[in-house]
Amino acid sequence: MAKIFPTLDQIELFKVKPTDGEWKLLHFLNSTLDDTYEVYFQPFLNGDNPDIIILREHSGVMIIEVKDWNLDSYLLSPDRNWQLKNTDNNFNNKQIVKSPIQQVLEYKENLYNLHIETLLERRIKNPKFLSIVTCAVYFHRASKKEIDSFLTDGYEEKEGYLKFLSHFDLLGYDSLTNNNFKKIISKRWLDKKSFLFDEQLYKSFKRHLKPPAHIVEQGKVITYSDEQLRIIESKADSHQKVKGVAGSGKTLALAKRAVNAHLRHKGEVLILTFNISLRNYIHDRISEVRENFEWKNFTILHYHHFIKVHNNNINFLKIDENQTTIPGEKSYQTIIIDEVQDYQKDWISNVKKFLAKDGEFVVFGDEKQNIYQRTLEEKKPYTSIKGQWNFLKKSFRVTTEIANLATKFQKTFFTGKYDYDEIIVQRSLFDISLIKYHYLETADIALIMQIYNSLITEEVVHDNDVCFQSSRVEVLRLIDKDIRDRLHKKTNTMFETLEVYEKLKADSTKHGKTDDEKLKREVEIVRRNKKFNFWMNSGTTKLSTIHSFKGWEISTLFLILENESDEEHQFTTDELIYTAITRCKENLIIINIGNRRYDDFFKQTIKN
Repeated sequence: MAKIFPTLDQIELFKVKPTDGEWKLLHFLNSTLDDTYEVYFQPFLNGDNPDIIILREHSGVMIIEVKDWNLDSYLLSPDRNWQLKNTDNNFNNKQIVKSPIQQVLEYKENLYNLHIETLLERRIKNPKFLSIVTCAVYFHRASKKEIDSFLTDGYEEKEGYLKFLSHFDLLGYDSLTNNNFKKIISKRWLDKKSFLFDEQLYKSFKRHLKPPAHIVEQGKVITYSDEQLRIIESKADSHQKVKGVAGSGKTLALAKRAVNAHLRHKGEVLILTFNISLRNYIHDRISEVRENFEWKNFTILHYHHFIKVHNNNINFLKIDENQTTIPGEKSYQTIIIDEVQDYQKDWISNVKKFLAKDGEFVVFGDEKQNIYQRTLEEKKPYTSIKGQWNFLKKSFRVTTEIANLATKFQKTFFTGKYDYDEIIVQRSLFDISLIKYHYLETADIALIMQIYNSLITEEVVHDNDVCFQSSRVEVLRLIDKDIRDRLHKKTNTMFETLEVYEKLKADSTKHGKTDDEKLKREVEIVRRNKKFNFWMNSGTTKLSTIHSFKGWEISTLFLILENESDEEHQFTTDELIYTAITRCKENLIIINIGNRRYDDFFKQTIKN
């Protein structure tokens, strides 16, 4: 018998019971497959909600979506959209639903593009890696013949469409026989050894499909300030907005508030960001809380991906680029938004559709980190929450020198735009920062490497405590390659390596001409993957854009300022520079490459 997670007895106790089709398929897989197969029912994939995933060590993965749909209630439009029938069988004014085939394909794409680290880069280097994850759809109320007829009648001449369908196993109620399913397993290589599906990939899949429970001993003793104690108390029907100076422990308080909320109502907590990589920082802070809890109770996602996976989970097609959504049946007793200054007004309204009656809604933000130039209301971010902000004034991260630099930056560049925030430093007076400023006319990578190498050698700084940041990735790609090639050190980036970029560019070029749109799409997929799987304690030097690192912190920061602007865009803004400065805990090295706007300020301020 197969190994079922959770067990069939545990699934029996679920509040939301499996559908008839899900039960039928679970029992069939349990009796048909042997114990080398692991079957995961509704696994936790941080937002994605596939019905069943089959995993076999050394072989591969199969995702199965289950539909108890009556196909007689649906039509396939000429452009192959699924639509619910109405009485006149007309395609006009019908509800369009997402194709189950597209739905299961999106689950597969998210495994490659987001969830499983290294899988995307392996696929880029070798397209055969696409075969280690296969897809199937089980229609519980239709025969195999009815399914084939529904999907292909009238499309027999569409070779591209028929080839697309051949990549999926489409199962009807009469497909669930021992011999038939074993043929499918064999065709998809799940009964054989795959040299592509190595031990590292297997363990990565297993870790995501069955995350371990968090126990008290995994946390650490944290002393919360009086300001933070007022924030971390969870209450039903509570709407609260919190702002704080740099390093005031906003994320620390957010993490404790989230855990307290789950312990209060025993339900799921939704935590939303705008910055993709920030979810991992929040995950680390929640992990520090000394409480017992299951990780499946915390969904931590950036806004756009949350809307996307929600729409996919409920078979809803996105209508426009504004992330239109419908709430569906799921609601949350607690919703927390971090970096709310990054949110647009209609996004807040969208999120609140998912808040349960008498639910708890909390937002954290800092208008001085408004790097996307969102519209403010009375110099503050829009939150939909009335009343005063709860203000964290004490900084536990930055030293006095960095606080002074950030304060002078506020007074020089933010006067009249934002209210001035005094940063009350709580670190020891003996914590001294090293702050240096270099001005270069051009991006001299060799000289930047000399500055970098001198500092980590003379100050005995560990690579794990170092991060390079700039507003864009071009110079960072060159620095990254130089660290790996010349210094023979590993790195951790939130963007593609120069080698991967050149491979993607070559793949996007035909007859000597690059398809810029295709290249842009492929690069963006890689960057999302890198951000989604970025963790701090990798033991290596980090490289990131300022945008992607917002919310994180680092002991030693090499901040690259470039003269980056054109007729339409100003890439380097005052908010961006302020955000970067306040990410640094101790050693700040600013390397200015031709940006005159900030030269006099840093030259005079750091000199004094």
